[in-house]
Amino acid sequence: MIHLIADRSSERLLYILEIIFKTILKTPYTFVDLSVNRELKYGSGEVVLNYSSQNIPGSFGIPVAGLLLEEDINNRQPPIKNDTLPKLYPAKEGDFDMDYDIFSASFYLITEYEKYACKEFDKHGRYK
Repeated sequence: MIHLIADRSSERLLYILEIIFKTILKTPYTFVDLSVNRELKYGSGEVVLNYSSQNIPGSFGIPVAGLLLEEDINNRQPPIKNDTLPKLYPAKEGDFDMDYDIFSASFYLITEYEKYACKEFDKHGRYK
């Protein structure tokens, strides 16, 4: 069982969790919204993903870029870090186990987010 802990819930976050864990990985998971529930219950040996601003001992820390907590659509390119592999939404600072926000990056790519704010089309009405 995978437990994901976040500061708060959002439609975007719940959507990408369903895609990643239920559809792709076919793995059961639980979601703990710290704004609603402060009790963290999980057994030893279970995987705990920390997608929050809190330090939770024994968890795997993933930085929060903010895209999944927004409710509007912004026309801006995501930050990209190019080292061995390009990474969307790299961690800015902090002590994380992953150096980029994998959930925001996945949401951006799966939904083709850049097309929602696109106002330029070719002569056939397609995205350039």
